[in-house]
Amino acid sequence: MLFKTKDFRDTGNAEYLESLWWNMHHSDNSDRLSLAVSCYVDESGTDSLNPDAVVAGVVFNKQNFLSFDRQWARLLSRHSIKPPLHMIRLPDKLSRNGSRHQANRLKFFSEAVEIINDYKNHSVAATLNKQDYNENTPDLDAEKTKKSIYGWCFILLANLNHRAAENKKYDANIAYVFDNGIPHKINIFAARDLMLNWQKSKPLHMGSLTFDSYDNVSALQAADMVAWGARRRVSNIPIDKGFEPINDLLDKYHIQKAFQVKDLPKAINKIKKPITAL
Repeated sequence: MLFKTKDFRDTGNAEYLESLWWNMHHSDNSDRLSLAVSCYVDESGTDSLNPDAVVAGVVFNKQNFLSFDRQWARLLSRHSIKPPLHMIRLPDKLSRNGSRHQANRLKFFSEAVEIINDYKNHSVAATLNKQDYNENTPDLDAEKTKKSIYGWCFILLANLNHRAAENKKYDANIAYVFDNGIPHKINIFAARDLMLNWQKSKPLHMGSLTFDSYDNVSALQAADMVAWGARRRVSNIPIDKGFEPINDLLDKYHIQKAFQVKDLPKAINKIKKPITAL
């Protein structure tokens, strides 16, 4: 669904987002900008209940990116929620127990997921199990000293996007925007540098890498929701008690793969070769 486009009108945070888009794609060509896509990415950490590292994102083209921002702002206003929305810091009306608050969650997330699904090209998530990674850290060209598990998850996510782009005959690069507050920024830079090196011999659709905030870029709030749901899905934690609509976010135009460390050499080799099923 790389070229799905909704009608849009320029409102809300459009001036900032127009500037951000130009900086990501470095072009004044209106046709190129309108066809370019960007992936807004967040990560979800590990703990005793959630042993899998997740890097997940949402892909938008320019028109849908701007339209989504307008609709997202209206959604939060309609539900009297102060932006930005963050899944681990939900407002009381969405986080408390009780039937009334569960009903609030169900209504809000039903609307939120509908908006994201309407405007996204696709969502994507790559996961690795932390225990598996720590016990079997891959030795691939001595790169393991430069990247964390989140660096590898980014490489795997970018590979999933690359293959989606190949299948859709999309030949431009995909720009990436991460949440500026992630703790593994140095590993994301290292992973991107490695992919750019690989891209010298074969196009991988790896574009620019930018960091921004939830406050400025509403698409990062959507990425956070995808990461939250993807983490629960891979850890077999039910998405229920009013959060059920997030299952629909992970069922429509969504790509997700749980990788194992033993898969990494094969996956990396496939990144460097013509497209095959990963």
